Amino acid sequence: MPARVTHDSRLHVRYTALGEPVAEAHVHQDLARLATGIDSELGDTLAALLLCGPFARAEGRVLQRDGEPHADAPGYQLIAVLKRRPERYARALATISATWTRLLRSRVWLCGASPEQLAAPPMTRSWFHAGAGQVVTLSGDALAAGSIPRLAPTRLASDEFAYALCEGLVALALCELQNAGASEPFARALRWAVLGCGDALLLRRGLYASTLSARNTALAAAHAPAALRALYAVAADPSGPRPATRDALEATRRTLAQVFLDLEAERAGTRRDVLGYVGSSEPLLLPPNQGDGATARALAVGRWLLGSEPRRHPLERLLRASSALALGPHVPACRVHAAQWLAGDARASAPAMDERTLAERLRALAAATLVDPLAHPWGGWMLDLTAH
Repeated sequence: MPARVTHDSRLHVRYTALGEPVAEAHVHQDLARLATGIDSELGDTLAALLLCGPFARAEGRVLQRDGEPHADAPGYQLIAVLKRRPERYARALATISATWTRLLRSRVWLCGASPEQLAAPPMTRSWFHAGAGQVVTLSGDALAAGSIPRLAPTRLASDEFAYALCEGLVALALCELQNAGASEPFARALRWAVLGCGDALLLRRGLYASTLSARNTALAAAHAPAALRALYAVAADPSGPRPATRDALEATRRTLAQVFLDLEAERAGTRRDVLGYVGSSEPLLLPPNQGDGATARALAVGRWLLGSEPRRHPLERLLRASSALALGPHVPACRVHAAQWLAGDARASAPAMDERTLAERLRALAAATLVDPLAHPWGGWMLDLTAH
């Protein structure tokens, strides 16, 4: 019989980036409650409960809200290793996640996976980190996590960089639409957008690494622009983001926008201004399984130039819309283009949308595009930032 273990702080000496005792004690308490509660809910069906994500690699953050600590986004990312077919438990896992999110006032994600799926996972960042050993067994079989294979960064899916970009840009766009210009949430969302941009470049170069500090170092080997390296170094600082004026944050956003546009111009030949980037319907990404080389891209662009609409990558609309709202929020034409992409594409007629409608449409598109039960089980972490 596999060894049955329960949550024990000795299994993992630190959960947070700063290691402050109060924050560590809070996370330990949350995880103990989760382990006991989920084990009780799933019973013999549960082979093991695994903690993944920032808290499993000592990069989590705990924030104060109304005088009480809570886990910062993306929250607690958990894998329930199930003895029976995981798809049968999708509704139960969603209910458990929602219940514990409410009880802990922190986002709880619960991904169901079979032992077979652990042994042959999708080639995404989530499983890259798990395969690097950044997993904590909270309950159940202590050996389950050891079956997850180590993934080389060069083997990650070719479109994974676009997921990283979209996650950060959607976070920043939703913050802009829903927080009425408040500086603290804006600074946090801007940090996520910077990290997404840097991670995307590393993914494209095959240099993605398992920790923030290692990725910060890897940007030099990736020949990242100096401006991006400087922004990423600040974003990777465990004590950040530090208080800043709105003017300083806007200056950071402008720098990020130019870095993003320059990198996209290098990758896809797009224009180096926000309005030009979001206003063109030229294909940005190749559909899955279509290759990612220059020849395949040239064929896709050729079809577009000849008036034959190429099959679009699922991330196309989201990348255009989120970049418009995150990087050009004060440009009326960018909002128009964002509404068009959210409605269909750059040539679609779309009614004027207020901020609430834009946020609702963006959230819906992001949920449909970024979340996959196994490949990207917590890809929608930014969708409830204002709630959690």
